[in-house]
Amino acid sequence: RTGDRTMNPLTKPVVPVTHDSCLVSRGEAAPPVSRPAPRGFTLIELLVVIGIMGLMIGISVPAFNSATRGNAVTTGASQLVNTLMLARAKAVTSRSHIRVIFADTPTNNTVAINKTAYAVLLLTNRPDTDPSNWIYLDRWQQLPKGAYFSSLPATAYNVPFPLNTNVLVILAGLEFKSSGALNSASDQYIAVREGTVLPNGNVVNIKTENTLSNQVFAITGRAKVLR
Repeated sequence: RTGDRTMNPLTKPVVPVTHDSCLVSRGEAAPPVSRPAPRGFTLIELLVVIGIMGLMIGISVPAFNSATRGNAVTTGASQLVNTLMLARAKAVTSRSHIRVIFADTPTNNTVAINKTAYAVLLLTNRPDTDPSNWIYLDRWQQLPKGAYFSSLPATAYNVPFPLNTNVLVILAGLEFKSSGALNSASDQYIAVREGTVLPNGNVVNIKTENTLSNQVFAITGRAKVLR
């Protein structure tokens, strides 16, 4: 018809939106959406979690301590072999005698490092039977906590203790000659075992099955860990 608006078939009719139908018309803000408040932990839940954590710690700590002591034996045996090989090399390069001694007796204040410590001495002058001719090359070294020497060389020397002093103590040890060989007719063995040395020198928590021996060959002076 003349004057009538022609409806475009592609245009969708606009449907008015009313509040009665719970819809929002254009230009009006949407109503706020209510959300539930966050729920916290109850006291019982916290106590349960703390109890589980305490149980796990109680189970893991003994296993961790046992593993640490077991590793102490392996680490201590390896460290001792390294020290022995360095002592042998020093004897060759300095063309002198080197001793590696062990604090194996609780006399004359050695109890503080009894069964766990060792040191390296250099012969500076002849005769080698005079203790004053031996000097310490370094401070005393100790095995890791949880390991101790269960057996040492049968040879013993009269040496100054604890350092370059006039106090002499007879301690177990072995001696490298300038050729690198041991000053001994037979191979020497030093055993490192799991155990805890108390301040009075007694050993507790001993595990004989966790023992490693270090062998030092008499002819060559070389050392290795027997596994």
